[in-house]
Amino acid sequence: MMSAPQPGNPTGDLAHGLVSVIICTAAADERREMLRDAVQSVLVSNQISKRPWELLVVDNSRDGRLEPWLVSLQQSWPEMAIRWIPEPEPGISRARNRGVAEARGGYFCFVDDDVLVPPGWMDHMVEALSLAPGAGCIAGRIELRFEQEPLPKWLDPRLYGYYSQFDKGALSGVMTRDIEFYGANFLITRETAQRIGDFSLMLGRVGTSLLSGEDTEYARRITAAGIPIVYSSEGYLVHRVPASRLRFRWMLQRAFQGALSHASIMDPVDRREMHSKLFLKLLSLILEIAWALPTAAFSPRRAARKLLRFSHLMGIWRCPAT
Repeated sequence: MMSAPQPGNPTGDLAHGLVSVIICTAAADERREMLRDAVQSVLVSNQISKRPWELLVVDNSRDGRLEPWLVSLQQSWPEMAIRWIPEPEPGISRARNRGVAEARGGYFCFVDDDVLVPPGWMDHMVEALSLAPGAGCIAGRIELRFEQEPLPKWLDPRLYGYYSQFDKGALSGVMTRDIEFYGANFLITRETAQRIGDFSLMLGRVGTSLLSGEDTEYARRITAAGIPIVYSSEGYLVHRVPASRLRFRWMLQRAFQGALSHASIMDPVDRREMHSKLFLKLLSLILEIAWALPTAAFSPRRAARKLLRFSHLMGIWRCPAT
């Protein structure tokens, strides 16, 4: 059986150059195949790298169910540094904080358990730090791969952000507006993590909840500290979208809980001002929805956008104004 490693205490040049790739997972049975593919894509991708690296799989299940599976994986890849990290307290923020505490490297690359990374991904992420003096965070480009075809008629490409699509163009560089990153693909340096602190336990998904915002809130703290965030087009990966997330009910929940999360981290003055205008916005939107629904069969994307906008505003409404 594998034992949980002790928190790393890196010293010297090797520790500074070591890259810790961290995959946090709740180990749900329906995502086990995606997790296996994600882990193997990291292992295959990083074989060509000359950088020292390790792979941490943070097991956020209550029963540590991933340990036997990772033992088998280690036996299949004996030359790779794969570590099993148990974190029984649920929540993506707790899992990320545990990964940081256990990591031995000078760089922490976070990816979701449903991604595929191409060759050279990790090197591109680390190299992007050189694009800005003092850069402490890299926001990697994220492409989508839908696991179901054809796509629902209501799904507008303008909604792809709900699936964590992140594309600021072909040129990499310092982000000066809409500064953010998505949790599916980002890097922070050890110095940044020590300066900024933990991910907020009040935000992020817990179990089947679709709450989010822990990555946005963390990015805001990085920016407030004067640390540049760099966008990397070359450090891209593929985020897989399962059929279960192509149901409109899932999207409505995602819009509601995402808005609730982001409203909770707004400046209190801005949130109060937004609340004061919500009633009229909701009333106007209800009228627009009543007008759009009879023609939904002919314009499903338009009707979907109206309903999702309503769900989004209700999420903001649900967050207290003070």
